[in-house]
Amino acid sequence: MSKRKKILLVEDDPNFGSILNDYLNLHSYSSTLAKNGIEGLEKFKKHSFDLCILDVMMPFKDGFTLAEEIREIDEDIPIVFLTAKSLKDDIIKGFKTILSFCVGAGHHPCIVDEDVKTWFFFEHPGCKLSH
Repeated sequence: MSKRKKILLVEDDPNFGSILNDYLNLHSYSSTLAKNGIEGLEKFKKHSFDLCILDVMMPFKDGFTLAEEIREIDEDIPIVFLTAKSLKDDIIKGFKTILSFCVGAGHHPCIVDEDVKTWFFFEHPGCKLSH
C-alpha cells in the first residue's frame, strides 16, 4: 500500500475549507487545514508536506506572501493557488512565485482533486493515486 500524500490546505472560507479538506482526506490524501496564512506557515514549519494548496485572498497574510515564505524554507515543494482572481497580472505573479498552477476558487473539490493528481503524476511518473 502506498503512503498517502500529505497536503497543507490553507483556506480562510470555513465552509469551502472544511469541504475541500474532508474531500481530500476521503480521496487518498492526508490533508491538514489551516484557516489563514499565519496558521499555515506555523503548520508548514512543524510538519512535512508533499504539496501546498493556498487560497490567494486571505486576511492577515495572503497566499502570495505565504508562498514566498514557504519557498524560503523549501524551494522545491509544489504549490497550488486557489483563486477567484482572474487578472493576468495576478496569475503572472502566482507563476513567478511558484512553478505550479492555479485553480479557480469555488471549483468543486473533485476538480481540485484532479489537479492535485495531475501534479503528482507529472512530477512523479508512476505514482499511484487511486480513489
